[in-house]
Amino acid sequence: MPTFDPETEIDSLLGEDPQRRLGPWHAEGLLVVGNHSRLPARCVKCNAPAAIPMQRRSFVWHPWVLYLLAPINLLIYAIAVALVRKKVEVTLGLCARHERWRAGLNATRWLGIGAGAVMFFVAPSAIWMLYALVVLLLALAFGHWFARPLVPVAVGEHYARFRGCTPAFLDGLPRYEP
Repeated sequence: MPTFDPETEIDSLLGEDPQRRLGPWHAEGLLVVGNHSRLPARCVKCNAPAAIPMQRRSFVWHPWVLYLLAPINLLIYAIAVALVRKKVEVTLGLCARHERWRAGLNATRWLGIGAGAVMFFVAPSAIWMLYALVVLLLALAFGHWFARPLVPVAVGEHYARFRGCTPAFLDGLPRYEP
């Protein structure tokens, strides 16, 4: 009686190269990858050789319309995001210059969070507490929007799409054919 080996069956359908089903590809100016994909050893921002070792990064995505819940009620927003968010891990590289740039943005974000927290707890009045909350929210938003090397546009069941790659990096990848 023959036994069923899923890896062999999948490899026979997709070819011998398991990377083939993980990507990366490019489509319409976006990077397309499967979960746990490994990008080429080039900087996604400038296409220069990437600093080794390359880093595995986790990206979380949820539909943008959920941001409309945040001003209404943060608790409802947090619950909705926890229920519908999708996560993808990608091993990517940045050159030394862009890695320093990202580290500087992260340091700025954490300094803003620390300054906002200190301001909040030593605030002499309610207006200063409000200023501290604004600083905290701005630092969190700054880190969320600017310190990420790639920005997930959509994360599906099998593939994720990202923006933020230079066209030179994308040109070196095969075209995505669904």
